[in-house]
Amino acid sequence: MSYTYDSDGLRLTKNVDGVEHRYTWQGGKLISETWDGKKIEYFYGPEGSIDGFTYKAGPNSSFYAYYYIKNLQGDVVAIIKKYGELKATYTYDHFSTAMSTTNSFICDKVDILFFVSP
Repeated sequence: MSYTYDSDGLRLTKNVDGVEHRYTWQGGKLISETWDGKKIEYFYGPEGSIDGFTYKAGPNSSFYAYYYIKNLQGDVVAIIKKYGELKATYTYDHFSTAMSTTNSFICDKVDILFFVSP
């Protein structure tokens, strides 16, 4: 696994087993990630944190929207699709350390950087 970063320390690429992930940033915020014909586009809420993302599985696929459900600390506790279809859940200890996941299909597709609030 290898990484490249820009002068601000933002990740530009990640290479895993010959597959390169490319990251696009705007104003210090991650806007998108592309790899192997797939694409994630992140969207932000009014407070500036990521509220979810759209995922496209390939060049001929459609984008599908996923939304984060967060606890009061800002940790992602669930991911839902449009109309509330539950896709994944996450539990944390008192120190925001991830303890368990269910239906974590998303983790196989997305290099999620924002599950736990900083």
